[in-house]
Amino acid sequence: MKEKLIRRDYTIFVVAGRLGSTLTVSKAVPFAVHPDVKSIFIFRENQGFPVQKSQYITLDNILARIRPRFLRSAVRFALEPIQIVRHSIKHKPYLINGVFTLPKGMNALIAAKLTRRKSMISVIGGTVEITTRMPFQWFWKKFNLWMLKKCDVVTTKGTKVSKWLVEQGVPSEKIFILNGSIDTETFNINRKVERDIDILFVGNFRKLKGPDRVLGIIKNLTESGKDVKAVFLGTGSLFEETKKQIVDLQLEDFVTLKGYQSNTSSYFKRSKILVMPSMSEGLPTAMLEAMACGCVPVVSDVGNVTDAAHHGVNALVISEWSDIQSFTSAVQKLLNDEPFRNRLAMNGRQLVVDKYRPEKQAEVVDDILTYLNSKDGTL
Repeated sequence: MKEKLIRRDYTIFVVAGRLGSTLTVSKAVPFAVHPDVKSIFIFRENQGFPVQKSQYITLDNILARIRPRFLRSAVRFALEPIQIVRHSIKHKPYLINGVFTLPKGMNALIAAKLTRRKSMISVIGGTVEITTRMPFQWFWKKFNLWMLKKCDVVTTKGTKVSKWLVEQGVPSEKIFILNGSIDTETFNINRKVERDIDILFVGNFRKLKGPDRVLGIIKNLTESGKDVKAVFLGTGSLFEETKKQIVDLQLEDFVTLKGYQSNTSSYFKRSKILVMPSMSEGLPTAMLEAMACGCVPVVSDVGNVTDAAHHGVNALVISEWSDIQSFTSAVQKLLNDEPFRNRLAMNGRQLVVDKYRPEKQAEVVDDILTYLNSKDGTL
């Protein structure tokens, strides 16, 4: 039986940087709903959505005046750790959590070491976050693993990454699976809303996420005589290329690009299927939000996706991210068999409520705080 945590008024730092607004909230809320957490400081490039017990610390005013862009990035890179250290000296947080290994995890670790605070690095992008796709991969992998071994706590989004980190020499006792919470009240099934979107893509427009592969799936469906309505949410380096591909593939009547949208819940509630043919993932927050809204995921078997997406139960999982034909068949199955799709949708909603609502994720926060207290000898 777990020893009872000594009640304390914890101050927590969450270093989010340029993390998206919804993702930032998902990482902060499990701390916010924990009864022993008194206050949270969220370090982010700019203000995000409000979170209880929290205030944002930003670099807005300084960075807004700096031109050109590369100089602004350099200044941000230099100022972020200084900013965290300054506030750590002032507010004396119990724990500094960097979300994503580089640079936010590094900044959190530096600040924690300099001010004698506890440090936590959250690995949210799967093993590729550690091995990276940057030049000199061998160096960055070694450096990232060194940081994870030096910090007090490591969190991941699922079992596969946790197991891999242990194989790389990170102590298992300090690894916790803390996905982040899903607001199951905002992300819900609204039966009054018509599901008029057949296929939804949500994500960064880059090769890793595969907007071009989703277009290939839609092209296959239209060539088979299927009249589908698809909506793409997001921006990124392939956005303009995707617009061109829609024209080249003659999909203008079937695909709408909406760009970045802060209110994704309204789209999830309107959509039947979320398609994610990703090359790499942690455990996608967008997928869990979609499931909470009754939108069924068709996803590639990468990262920790199958910790939540169970094939034939609440999702359809494709073994190869590049297998466009299998993705097409899965989408076609869901569009043609409404009772089957509805059954998967209800199962998906229930799983998110059972595992990822704020109160359940706060239980993991409690485990982390108990572990840190035990190391301090305060239990």
